[in-house]
Amino acid sequence: MRGKPHKPFSSSRKMTEQELEIAQWRIDVTAPGEWKIDEIYGQEIWIEQPDKKVFGGVFKKAVVDKHLKHIRLKTVDGCEILSSDGQLLYIVKQ
Repeated sequence: MRGKPHKPFSSSRKMTEQELEIAQWRIDVTAPGEWKIDEIYGQEIWIEQPDKKVFGGVFKKAVVDKHLKHIRLKTVDGCEILSSDGQLLYIVKQ
C-alpha cells in the first residue's frame, strides 16, 4: 500500500442533492469495512459515470467535508492509503 499527503480536490464542483442522496444510500447498504468507490457504488451504477476521475474527486470532497455519514478516507499518519490498483480506500462504518 502506498500513502501520499492529503491534497484538497481542486474542482469547485460539488455533489448535487441527488448525487448526495444516492451516495448516502450506497454507503448505507455497504457492509462495514474498507472499500474502493467502485465497490461502494457497485458496477451497475459506477459503469454509468462518464468521468470517473472527476466524480471520484467530487465524492472524496463530499467525504472529507463530512457531507456523507458513516464513511471516511483511510489514512495513516495523515497520508491517504491507496489500493493495489491506485484507488483511494474508504472506511465504511455503521
